[in-house]
Amino acid sequence: MRDSIFTILLRPTHRSLSMILDTVGAGDSFTGAFVAGMLSGMPLREAHRLAVDTSAYVCSCAGAMPKLPESLVGRVPGL
Repeated sequence: MRDSIFTILLRPTHRSLSMILDTVGAGDSFTGAFVAGMLSGMPLREAHRLAVDTSAYVCSCAGAMPKLPESLVGRVPGL
């Protein structure tokens, strides 16, 4: 049971390291996406994947607060 709750398998994101432009905002975007996912009722694994994908997207843009695409925003129920 503990492994199913606390262990999240890491897998590569769809963005490669060569696409990293600016890491400012990566941690904040990860936290915000993860919390939004959990508060909207997403399973832990799905909320984590959303957070990873969101922070990867932010790292591929200049600046800390890029406009998020619908492909990310639309994954959170109720937004």
